[in-house]
Amino acid sequence: HPELHILTSSHCSAQVDFCNKREEYCLLSNTRMMLTVQLGMVCLIAMNIIATDAVCTSNKSSTLNCSHMVTPDITNDTCLNSSIPCCDINTYIKNSSFKSNTTFCFLNGTHIIDLVNYTMLMIENGSNISLVGLGGLVQHSLEEKVNEYNFTSYEDDQNITFLESTSVIQCKSPFAFVFKNIMNLFLQNMTIQNCGANATNMIMPIQGSESFPNINSVAFLMISITDLMFEYASVQNSTGYGFVGINMLGCSQLVGSSFVGNNQYIKNTQLMKYSYQNVVCNDASCATPSVIYVTNSSDGMINYPGGNAIFIYNRLTNGSPTSSLEIESCLFTLGVDDSIALIQSLYIPSGDRIMGTGLGVLLFLGPLYSVPINIANTISYRNQAGNGANFNFQESYENSVITLSNVSSTRGISPWIGGGF
Repeated sequence: HPELHILTSSHCSAQVDFCNKREEYCLLSNTRMMLTVQLGMVCLIAMNIIATDAVCTSNKSSTLNCSHMVTPDITNDTCLNSSIPCCDINTYIKNSSFKSNTTFCFLNGTHIIDLVNYTMLMIENGSNISLVGLGGLVQHSLEEKVNEYNFTSYEDDQNITFLESTSVIQCKSPFAFVFKNIMNLFLQNMTIQNCGANATNMIMPIQGSESFPNINSVAFLMISITDLMFEYASVQNSTGYGFVGINMLGCSQLVGSSFVGNNQYIKNTQLMKYSYQNVVCNDASCATPSVIYVTNSSDGMINYPGGNAIFIYNRLTNGSPTSSLEIESCLFTLGVDDSIALIQSLYIPSGDRIMGTGLGVLLFLGPLYSVPINIANTISYRNQAGNGANFNFQESYENSVITLSNVSSTRGISPWIGGGF
């Protein structure tokens, strides 16, 4: 059993800098992890949000008690010698193992999801479910992703960094994580790449869904989650939306997380490339990728709307407020909403659909509802959409208070309105 101690070495320096030194600290719980083999040091970041205008208070304990181990290789020593269940992620998905009062600990490495007959992990009607990565956190420059997408590089790209866990879930086939009616959902220290699948059948029954953006594909779909902590997670390269939260309850928190390059179709050969640089701006200093992608269809419409993250609150009846949203030290970047029409060589929104590829918060509320929102130390950068590329806030009754503190919105691209906001 490894003893875990407070870390004071340089291992945590990058993370402390990333959190702007607001009384954050790197620690390891001095609790045993119920394992019979040495796992090595795992740096878990606990964050004290002390801003007076914060709307959420996290009660998540720093104690980590794994009920299930998830391994990229069932033949490794950790799995063979584990005293608790230890399987690969595909086995847990097929066996519907994600239930109430469980903590799934993902060992270091890449966990491949490649299931022909499964396109969705559906977790519904439960409580106290945690997915936690045991890998380390590595700081990356955004320039690495820009080069991966073969975009024009800017000086800002080098200065923007994000954290990526070495506990990685990678989808090799269409796949979505769907959580519905869960109380106390905790996801920490994970990197999720190349996921996304059609979840329309989960969204259509929701009252008022006809007003929602088209959500044909999504990697993480969360519906009516009471108290969410999404901490130091990175969602990348999803098909459609990286993250969608609908009618969230209690306190929803995104902390130290990044949403990078969701809905990019660089390698999709079925898409055609159209230059729109001259449409967007004539100033040589404007930051714009040279192409946007549209389908080779008769009406010029894109089949895959999406972006990085969007929250939708849809309360059509009166009542007291039950929701709050806090986003702290997050990055939303390189998201693309392809939900546009090509008409007379100009790009315009397809109908009146609401778009936003960095972060969207859509408040379709009754007159007595409000959702206090606090966004701090957060960057939205180089997202592109028909409307509201970096940030898109819309509300029916203007009841909610949105507080922005140390928020940056730059190089957003919108050929219609709202590249930045």
